[in-house]
Amino acid sequence: MESKIRVGLLGGNAEYGWGGRAHVPAIRALPEYELVAVGTSRASTAAKAANDFEIPFGYSDHHGLINNPEVDVISVSVKAPLHYEMTMAAIESGKPVFTEWPLGATTEQANEMYVFARKKGVPNVVGLQARVSPGILHLKDLVENDYIGTPLTCSMTLFLTSRERDSINSWEGDRKQGGNVLTIHTGHSLDALQFCLGDLVELSGRVTTQVTRWQISDTQQELTVDAPDTILLAGTLKNGCAVSAHIASTPGPAPGWRMQVYGSKGSLLAVSPQMLQYGEITLYGARQEVTGDSYRYQGTGSFNEISIPDNYRFVPVTVPKGPPFNIAQLYRRLSNHILFGKPLEPDFGHALKQHRLLDSISLAAQTGRTVKL
Repeated sequence: MESKIRVGLLGGNAEYGWGGRAHVPAIRALPEYELVAVGTSRASTAAKAANDFEIPFGYSDHHGLINNPEVDVISVSVKAPLHYEMTMAAIESGKPVFTEWPLGATTEQANEMYVFARKKGVPNVVGLQARVSPGILHLKDLVENDYIGTPLTCSMTLFLTSRERDSINSWEGDRKQGGNVLTIHTGHSLDALQFCLGDLVELSGRVTTQVTRWQISDTQQELTVDAPDTILLAGTLKNGCAVSAHIASTPGPAPGWRMQVYGSKGSLLAVSPQMLQYGEITLYGARQEVTGDSYRYQGTGSFNEISIPDNYRFVPVTVPKGPPFNIAQLYRRLSNHILFGKPLEPDFGHALKQHRLLDSISLAAQTGRTVKL
């Protein structure tokens, strides 16, 4: 490649945040990209990030980064309430844009971003990276290749240990800001489930705030919060499969993510000790074999680990495991679109669909009724 795709990252603080933790190492591990600019909220942190990352440009004004002619692609990895303003400015520039999930703080914002990106013809991708995890890709293929037969029922859980809250991330306690267990963790989890098994057609749900006060670690103040921390869902997929999901942030130790799918010919189990969008996923399977007019499980009847083939990895082995890996998988999809015209997803249209799904869960919780999708 004669020249690299030059990336400007909004939210590239060198000391904390998802941008520095996931996007920077992902970009740097891919040979077709070059990180050339970062943006943070203050001039001092922007200068420090540019120095630490050894890149030429650091900005405290997102317009400066976006309009820099030496930046080809804009990545937006800031807190959710800032996504709209920065993404709309990036779209206006005509440059390809990668915006983290959730796309907007509200569904209305997500819709505006989607419509504007289509109008401008700007390539776009949203950070729903669980669907490019090798484990999720293999799980989807196993289902489609009849490993379990007809999917009958699925149970998914995600239990997270509540992390320490300081002043920097206390905004997450305000539901209106758009970054909480419903929007972030439930959004990622249900996207992976539907990617593997098909779309929900109806659901009922409960959305609650079980812990209503947070202690802010750096000030020792207590903060009253209304952001949801517990989501319960029961639903039906288009193929008739019954689904249950329980996603919660817990005060104590938590086991991570788990999804079990039972079908007419066998079962699949996927687990991760962390959130599925960046934790390594391990797969297990148990298949039935016909004996006369009945079925029995092969082997001992227990789940056996299923190896994940290397062809589900799009990126070099030098890409770090953990948060950078699936982000790098998405960046590789973006570069394949820019350089070779290959299809690009998940895009803003897909993100809008996910926002509307979460709205339906909230509606079901508020009304106590089953919502048709």
